Amino acid sequence: MTHSSLQSFYTDEFLPAFLEQKLEVTKSETTQDKDKLSKLVWAVGTGFGSHAGATNGNFSSLDQHTEKKKELLIKQYQVMTKLNGLLQHTSTQDAALLIPFFRDNHFSEILLRVFDEDSFLSLNLASPIVMCALELLGQSSHQDDFCSLFFEPVDGQHTSVFDSLMKLSVLADDYLKLTENCGKHEVKETTLSNYNVSYQPGLAHNKEYIPKEQQLEYNDCSKVLAETIRLVAGLLKEKADSFQPAPSTANSGVVQAEPTPSPSLSLDAQYEKALNHLRFLSVEEHGRFEERHLFANEVRKQTRLPNMRRISQEITSLRTSLPFNIGSSVFVRVDENCAQLIKAVISGPEDTPYESGLFEFDIFLNSGFPTQPPQVIITTTGNGTVRFNPNLYSDGKVCLSLLGTWSGDAGESWNPVHSTLIQVFVSIQALILVDHPFFNEPGYESSYNTDEGRKQDRSYNNNIRRQTVQWAMIDQIQKAQSGNTEFADVILAHFRVKKDIILKKVEEWKADTGIDDKAMETLRTLLEGLKE
Repeated sequence: MTHSSLQSFYTDEFLPAFLEQKLEVTKSETTQDKDKLSKLVWAVGTGFGSHAGATNGNFSSLDQHTEKKKELLIKQYQVMTKLNGLLQHTSTQDAALLIPFFRDNHFSEILLRVFDEDSFLSLNLASPIVMCALELLGQSSHQDDFCSLFFEPVDGQHTSVFDSLMKLSVLADDYLKLTENCGKHEVKETTLSNYNVSYQPGLAHNKEYIPKEQQLEYNDCSKVLAETIRLVAGLLKEKADSFQPAPSTANSGVVQAEPTPSPSLSLDAQYEKALNHLRFLSVEEHGRFEERHLFANEVRKQTRLPNMRRISQEITSLRTSLPFNIGSSVFVRVDENCAQLIKAVISGPEDTPYESGLFEFDIFLNSGFPTQPPQVIITTTGNGTVRFNPNLYSDGKVCLSLLGTWSGDAGESWNPVHSTLIQVFVSIQALILVDHPFFNEPGYESSYNTDEGRKQDRSYNNNIRRQTVQWAMIDQIQKAQSGNTEFADVILAHFRVKKDIILKKVEEWKADTGIDDKAMETLRTLLEGLKE
């Protein structure tokens, strides 16, 4: 194969398949109107409000989007497979001549786009094309001239194909570790009935699973995919030192030792340095985790085996998708030996009566997941005495259409194909921990713009602020100091970095909220005692 023939195929077939405009899901006119209206009153999906009983929401546009994406992936898979075949039959000398051509014609940018996924759910959907791209990298790893392309930053970006692959390798390691450590649950083997198995020299002992012609199926091949990512990442890592500049591993997702915030940094930057690496961690101490988890007995009682592959995909995806900023973040801990059990802490958003408080939740992915939604309980309830929101009960119940704890419309309810655990966290953060929670109470929406409604809203918020100080601040710090929580590192770092703005905010609350002097003094003492 001459380099001119390869150039012709690349420009005539390969480029058009990958440079098509990205697909977007278009909202229907009804959904757009509903979104506009809901923002004028309160968030839909929390189980309350004038749209709670509507039936006009559905996932048809997402289903259409998924089908179009599949069609595009089939086309891309076909041309990527052909490119692999052509490169295999191109001499090393001719391949070297093509380096400037590939560099000028979006080759690395296309590979970067293929690997630009932050969840194993997305990776599994696109697994054929991702596997094909991995094969190309593996085959090219022994050709230094060609391999050099993968270490060069893509134009307009500060990352390379190698950097992107290193991020995926962290997800792959997480996924494999979770599935391996959950050995007490039977994990069904990947269905590969539609795949032929053949060995490829570029990947040495690794197997490439190629869909039969015209039978591209989206089976769960996450384990194969994870193992292949790990293998190819290892092959390229061996080459990393040969290329200059040295490849960046920034933001690769690897857990680093806790950095000490610098006083010269902005508060946002200090918060990121102190807590970013604590967003998602797996806990090895199974006994303590299970002992403190409210759904531990549910695991023991279940009679059906869980879908550990889907559960592992969901959890692995959390590493890169959890909301994180000083205004409001989500932190997650998962039991490494029983991934069905999850704990989360959500920090109260700014300009709400929950601001800077930390609210803890226990989550259980039961044996019916993902057909059934996650089960979620809030554990920050003042020992069962405080109802922090009309949607957050003192007994721990979380009332949210997405969880099936309220009969919302079809567009707000759990969908096994499109709904994810991250959506649950974001919904609690954005739809429940809001600035005017009083109006989430059913029937109270009619008073939204009335003097009486505003008066009751202020009274409700004042009570929530007092409870936030006592149970989402003071109690959380005390629990962290006693070691009675999986989030001790998060809690102490969160309040240490934010202590000045928290004290200022609580002083503002005190003026019209009635926070007693004893609580103020306790909070101040605890915050000032937090040393870096």
